[in-house]
Amino acid sequence: MKKILSLILASVLVLSLAACSSTSGNSSSTGSQSSESSSGSSQEEANFEDELGNPGTIRVGISPDYKPFEYYDEAGNITGFDYEMVNELMKYIGTEEEPYPVEFIPMDFSTIISAVNTGTVDIGVAAFTYDPARDCSFSEPYYDSSQVIIVNKTNGIEKEEDLAGASMAAGMGTSGAGVVESLAEKYEGIKLVHPGDYTVMFESLKAGAISAVVCDKAVGMSYVEANPDVYVALEGEYDVQEMSVITAKKSTALMETINKAIEKFLESEEKQALVEKYSL
Repeated sequence: MKKILSLILASVLVLSLAACSSTSGNSSSTGSQSSESSSGSSQEEANFEDELGNPGTIRVGISPDYKPFEYYDEAGNITGFDYEMVNELMKYIGTEEEPYPVEFIPMDFSTIISAVNTGTVDIGVAAFTYDPARDCSFSEPYYDSSQVIIVNKTNGIEKEEDLAGASMAAGMGTSGAGVVESLAEKYEGIKLVHPGDYTVMFESLKAGAISAVVCDKAVGMSYVEANPDVYVALEGEYDVQEMSVITAKKSTALMETINKAIEKFLESEEKQALVEKYSL
């Protein structure tokens, strides 16, 4: 009887050891598959091309009415600091010999954020400054910015206090518009107007149809330098901020790629060359 019991106990022990061995092996195999799956998922998430609306090309929303950052040259081609910077960034995303393909899509500044979020474009580059109310992600800054007030030399406005009752132009949704709204709280009668893009705004200012234009300092001073007998900048700078590239909030891998390219651009000789070229 004891011999039979011993045989039964031995059999149970063998079966138990086999089961443990099988369980251990399956656990190891499952863990390995899980790790590989997680790694593959991580690699997929990190691939910015998966976030592009047209894989293989980065589509850029740009508003070419903002010289010297983005504007049309005499031949009708888009140029400017932002335009050339993007082309430099594509060399870091691709290579010097084969920059990553890019397509510039001109549009009104006020529509670029919605275009980014709907996938019409992948990134926006148009002298964007950070604003928590803007529904998008902002890259690391690539240029410091401030707003200035440009007036017509003949309209009698010589200082900020003279702006009471003025019609002041700025782009919809821009930092300049925010400056006008802040000034309207200080002085009675200030009215924010949008007569058109910045080319139209400055023509309206020249014609006396509006009292002032609020824009980035580099933009305003480019008009002053080109027309010193017509325009002058009031003393003082407003809303000092930094310019960034924007993407949709969900485009995390694309933003990471853009930030890495910006970091290299800021350390490059090309950045300083463009600053000097466009008198920034």
